[in-house]
Amino acid sequence: MKPTPAVFSARFASDWIHVSPAPKWLEVIKMYGRFWIFVSAIIWKIASRCLILFLW
Repeated sequence: MKPTPAVFSARFASDWIHVSPAPKWLEVIKMYGRFWIFVSAIIWKIASRCLILFLW
């Protein structure tokens, strides 16, 4: 079974909880937040283009 990004990030996060203090944790969350905003923006662009083509 291939490790999914969610499983990997969960494992990574659990390691971080044990190792690092809270401020670094927040940095990681911010980093992931930016990444997901970026990904969703790309998906939204592609989806809207497909919808426009479909409606034409």
